[in-house]
Amino acid sequence: MNTQGAVTIGAATAAGLTPQSSPEDFTFTLRLTGGDAKSVADFFQGMAEKERRTYIKPLREFLRSIGWRTMNQDENWRDFHQRRSLAMRTLTPTALAVFSTASATAKFLRSAQRSDSFDPSQTAAIRQILADRAPAWLPDLPAALLETLEPEDLYRLVEVVGDVAQIPLPATREFVRVWGVKYRWTTDEDRTRDQILADPRLAELAPLVFDDDENDDLFPAWSVFRRTVLSAVKEGKVPRAEVLDASLRRLLRGGRPGALQDHLAFWTALEPVDGEIVERVSSCISLLSSQSGTVARTFLAALKKASDAGLLDLEPALEAASIAVTRPEKNVVKTTLGWLDSLAAGNPARAGQMVGAIATAFSGQAADLQERAVKLVGKHAKALGEDERERLAAEARIHLAPDLAARLAGLLKVSQDSPIDDAGLGYPDVAPYVPRPLLPPIGSPAELAEVFGALMHADPVEAMVFERMLEAVVVFERTDPAALREALAPVVERWWPGWDWTKDQSAVTPRTAMCVLVAAAAGMGGDARRHPHRAGVKQLWSRARARGWGIGWWRRTRTTPADFLIMRAAEVHAALGMPDLPPLVSVPTSPTGAIEPAVLAARLRQCQAQGCEPLEADFHQALLRLPEDCGDVDVSGLTSKAGVRFAAWVAGERIVLPQPRIPDAEEREEERSRGHADSRRRAMRGEDVVPETLLDLAPGVWREPDHCRDQSDWMACWPAIVPSRPDLAALAMIGGVGWSTAPPSPESAVVLAEQDGPQGGTHQVIAARLASDDVQLRASGVDAALVLAARGLLEPAMLSAALTSELRASASGLRRLVPALRDVANGGAARAVWETVALMLPRVVPPAVPKTLSGTTELLVLATELAGTLGVRTPIATVGALAEKKGGSAVTNAARRLEAVLRAG
Repeated sequence: MNTQGAVTIGAATAAGLTPQSSPEDFTFTLRLTGGDAKSVADFFQGMAEKERRTYIKPLREFLRSIGWRTMNQDENWRDFHQRRSLAMRTLTPTALAVFSTASATAKFLRSAQRSDSFDPSQTAAIRQILADRAPAWLPDLPAALLETLEPEDLYRLVEVVGDVAQIPLPATREFVRVWGVKYRWTTDEDRTRDQILADPRLAELAPLVFDDDENDDLFPAWSVFRRTVLSAVKEGKVPRAEVLDASLRRLLRGGRPGALQDHLAFWTALEPVDGEIVERVSSCISLLSSQSGTVARTFLAALKKASDAGLLDLEPALEAASIAVTRPEKNVVKTTLGWLDSLAAGNPARAGQMVGAIATAFSGQAADLQERAVKLVGKHAKALGEDERERLAAEARIHLAPDLAARLAGLLKVSQDSPIDDAGLGYPDVAPYVPRPLLPPIGSPAELAEVFGALMHADPVEAMVFERMLEAVVVFERTDPAALREALAPVVERWWPGWDWTKDQSAVTPRTAMCVLVAAAAGMGGDARRHPHRAGVKQLWSRARARGWGIGWWRRTRTTPADFLIMRAAEVHAALGMPDLPPLVSVPTSPTGAIEPAVLAARLRQCQAQGCEPLEADFHQALLRLPEDCGDVDVSGLTSKAGVRFAAWVAGERIVLPQPRIPDAEEREEERSRGHADSRRRAMRGEDVVPETLLDLAPGVWREPDHCRDQSDWMACWPAIVPSRPDLAALAMIGGVGWSTAPPSPESAVVLAEQDGPQGGTHQVIAARLASDDVQLRASGVDAALVLAARGLLEPAMLSAALTSELRASASGLRRLVPALRDVANGGAARAVWETVALMLPRVVPPAVPKTLSGTTELLVLATELAGTLGVRTPIATVGALAEKKGGSAVTNAARRLEAVLRAG
């Protein structure tokens, strides 16, 4: 027997058939596995419909038999691959021969696609089968295929079916997608280009490709389809006007930045002339509001060019300029201001409208653009009425720095009191600090299920979310386990991964730890529930931490504060079902995570009266949450093991926690550039010893905490681990040295600011957030700074030193920092921001730095706004020296503005 014959018999055996099976079934399977589509077509030639349907079940079984997971242990890979390749050639013709409806046929072929077994290349056999069978539903088959199957390799089948059915294939969205996809990939670009140009429906379908965002993958710069369509347009084979309109429609819909860049490049390659722009002026103006700055800049240039050529009427030109001047891109606004200037000069009767549009730039944050807008408004002031001048002056007082507002008032010849002399006006007071309330306990199992579902979707915003869940699981397990299972089971079914502590091959995270705990509480962790017991941290570590550390796709090399959360969830999970399950004693009495010593003493007395000891990790977490000075708390009568340890802790027998120095940004950057291999080796050497208790973890988890694979580091919980030492949490939250270090989270900075003082490291955390390239982190830095300011703890000297360190490590950090500082000032901390900026300026402007930092102009402008509004009159020597330099650079001009304000009066 030849090799192919052996493979065919093997395939029939894999499909569950033997020569002892019915002759028809065995013959059918042999034809399927033989790879000869013509023999399959001959097999069904003239067969009745009722008999055809008897082969549906064997065909489904055959599809399962060639799945990737069905390779026999005795079958080598080469034979299996050959068996699949032969079977795929006959699968599609057979499906067209046996199913009784268009929908059923399409659904089966979609299943074949999902198992990578779809091959419509045997067109001759497909034609023979369809022509012989000629079912009444054949005209419906193309639409069913297009709606059900993925577009890859589908066009050939749809084309054959339409040809046999003798029906035209309408240009539906699905058909256009399938038509375009057939030209997406190629190994012979010249041949594919010739095929596209020779396609009889090219002129009809090419413009329609733009109407489906899924077709964006046809327009990268390397795409043969894109280049060929451009050539076809230039050669006149595709209507140019239709393609221009279609390209604009796609740009107007917006979408992914990469896709917009590809379509903009296509539009640019079409080289539209001024007349074509004017014909489509409404769409072009709308694109000035595009989410892409590049798109807006391109169409602004096109509209301005048409306007300069005299082809664009004044009304659409003014509309376009009024939109473009509000863009955030500096170069777009600068171009627009020049355009508005020329329009105002050429249309003096409409100068008021032009100047009103120019004044829109007052609200921008670029100092040179604000100054340019002031200059242009003054240039056209003669054409303005008195009411218009008053209005512009009022707008300037709102948006511009006091010195610029005063300058504009002079240009407009509007009498007003100089805002430079109005000290203290313009900024609100910081809102009074209201401590975060302590969340009440979860009241019912149904509420617990709701909180659990929310925690699986998003990270907690404070530690009490996690603490409430642990407390509620224990409380309801002790009081009403049946109701607990009933409430949790429906929610857990969606999230439970089916893992067990002893079987998971990847490191457990807080989210998976909580998920496994709640699954056990819902009665789904059967193995764990049969043996409830007390488990120490050493035992839990090997189950939940070290197991994934040594094997599996995710390996951890360092500890993390998140291990506290994991160990505590693992401890409760192991203890669920114990008849003497004790209540948790580590539940905080403050939203910062702290526990009042008297409350902990009362909890321990309660446990002692019930004859039980608290869970070990839970008790040790409670000890870490005590204040450094427990006062004269009463420890008399505490004779239990936990009570004696508590009394010793109160007396001063505590673990020694490190006194860390938070590294500045330059140190972190140096370590990052050097690579974190050394730190990983250090970390691994430090983790050779498995912790005996939770207290053993406390000293060493704060430096370079490891990142959890599912991003559930839950950093907002870290400050509550040792609330009396916020500097430890600040060290862990400052940001990592590599991809494996836990990244900062937005919520954590605010949580830290709510409990920390100036000595704890919050200023370094705030500085790192304010200079971050992540907008959410910058916003969290602003919120944290305002929390400290409301508490009266925002120290300008500490913040300026931390910010200066961040700026030395990041060349572009200053540009990101200035808007954040402005937000802090607008939030009520204007005086503290001014003092911070005043201390920073001598450290971040020449000669303190060898090269002017990007954003220095904006920082000087912010200082000018603050000094003018707050009435500051103390010159800064470095700024004065910079202002005396010759030249008219933006930085020098900004320094002169600040110097003028500081020396005014």
